[in-house]
Amino acid sequence: MHVFVLNAGASVRTGLAGAELRIPDPEAFFGARGINTGDLLVYDATLRHLAATKVTQLGFAAAGERKHWPKEQPDITIIRGSNYLMEGLEFGHVVPLLRHLTGPVVALGVGAQAASYRRLSLPEGSVAFWRLVAEKSASLGVRGEYSAEVLAALGIHNTRIIGCPSFYRSGAPTRPIRPVQARAGRLGLTLNRHLQGEYTPSQGLSQIAQRRLLAEVARRPGSRLYAQGEREEMLLALGAPTRRAERLREVLGLHGLADDPRVAQLLGRHMAAHIDIESWAEDLAAHVDVVLGLRLHGNVMALQQGIPAIPIVYDTRTREMADLFELPAIEMQLAGAMDLDVMLEGADFASFEAAYARNFTIYRAFLEENGLAHRLGAEVARQPALTGGGETA
Repeated sequence: MHVFVLNAGASVRTGLAGAELRIPDPEAFFGARGINTGDLLVYDATLRHLAATKVTQLGFAAAGERKHWPKEQPDITIIRGSNYLMEGLEFGHVVPLLRHLTGPVVALGVGAQAASYRRLSLPEGSVAFWRLVAEKSASLGVRGEYSAEVLAALGIHNTRIIGCPSFYRSGAPTRPIRPVQARAGRLGLTLNRHLQGEYTPSQGLSQIAQRRLLAEVARRPGSRLYAQGEREEMLLALGAPTRRAERLREVLGLHGLADDPRVAQLLGRHMAAHIDIESWAEDLAAHVDVVLGLRLHGNVMALQQGIPAIPIVYDTRTREMADLFELPAIEMQLAGAMDLDVMLEGADFASFEAAYARNFTIYRAFLEENGLAHRLGAEVARQPALTGGGETA
């Protein structure tokens, strides 16, 4: 099966065994840009699931130029899952490529992105793009009910709510989670300094809450901070050792905690940054008993290791995932004021375990319905009905 991937976001490992980032010189790379390692996780999980014999790929940025199109028609095209349903994202330039492709085009985990639940007004070219995807696939895989409703408002009803492939990276039909060690457990934390616009209803509130949370976590013994591609943090962790002191001061300043010695110690000695999925997973398994965080895929990585992870929600994307998987989430406006032990105590993952098994079955059925050969185990006996959605308020 020749799979053509749109917007992969990473390279394919040898043997089609997953995804990787090829960054031989982190100092030079992160000196110029930041990334989102969550995209790497999504693509890695997708490749692990699909029984492909050949994978080719193309980014959306180059998809409008015919010279970059695949030289031979693939058996199937997939759109790597992400929050593509945004008012500022225009995909009209990709429509000619979709028309050129003769096989099915399958979206794997499309999400709507907004600061709060509301009806979205997508660009005209993007509307045409998603309608064409709907025509060329048995069903579209979306992240949750809100995403399905956004597409339903465009007249697209052949959707399945599958969540994100990253949740099922292991390929296991169940995902047991260890009990939360509220007071004695080693805590892993993820933050996101770049929340603004459609990613949070209040940038100021987000900054205050994260500053308080970081200071509180730094006072807890055994804590560990995980960077997920933020340029300054990645340079601090992976860049030139001779510039660590300078970069530590910079990151402390960006968090508004330049005079906090405990935060300085956390950032300088106990911050991890990974550009490889396996080392990221191994780090979590070795150093963390519970994760609290704003980065969706930082939480997902912990859950994949059986580590309890409590998301802090601040937009439609994070709420949609927390609701679908019945995770014990905390609202952003409460996170900065709550005691850490209070956040962790009482976090029960029994509902998540049941939701995971349910969603895994739907995800596997979705792949089969769309003709995607996979490695997820036995064939599903009965496929769930297609999910549609009403108009957004």
